[in-house]
Amino acid sequence: MSLIVLISLTSLTFNNCPRIEHITRLSYTGSCINLFYGCTRLQDIQGTITCVGSANGIFSTCYNLNSFDNVVFNFNGCNSLSSAFYKCAWLKYSDIEKVLNRCGNNLTNINSMCYAKNIGEGNITPEYPISTRAQYT
Repeated sequence: MSLIVLISLTSLTFNNCPRIEHITRLSYTGSCINLFYGCTRLQDIQGTITCVGSANGIFSTCYNLNSFDNVVFNFNGCNSLSSAFYKCAWLKYSDIEKVLNRCGNNLTNINSMCYAKNIGEGNITPEYPISTRAQYT
């Protein structure tokens, strides 16, 4: 097994990595635009995320993400959460509130922040009915 150490990252993306299920020991500071976009099997994250600037689409289409219990959000510098939780059907609103509570006065855009979130709450949508949730696990 190889060990890769990345120091002083200011740009990182797991964008469209559908096979990632768990992320541990994350320590990231930088722009969070589409950081985990398309990680359709991602269930949980452990670590610290510090947002500088925008977090648009940060967890968009993370269908199986269900908790932020092990994540520390430093979003005081975050200015936008547009579409941040798009189609995060299994994420609880209390977890979304945890992110919002970590944002400072710079946050000015929450447009469509939770758009299509209701998938996992007993509502059927043509694109992702509850009966097909298993295909994302």
